[in-house]
Amino acid sequence: MNIQRLLAAVLFAAIAALAPAQDTSEVTSLRAKAEKGNGIAQYNLGLA
Repeated sequence: MNIQRLLAAVLFAAIAALAPAQDTSEVTSLRAKAEKGNGIAQYNLGLA
C-alpha cells in the first residue's frame, strides 16, 4: 500500500513538473472576462 502511494506521489509530481506554466497575459485576460460575468471565463480561470 505504501509503495502505491509513493508511486502515485512521484507520478503526480512528474506530471505537475511537465505541465506548461500559464501565460500571465492569458490569465489576466481570463480574469478580466470573469469579473465581467463571463461564466466560461470564470470556469477556465478556476482551472488555471
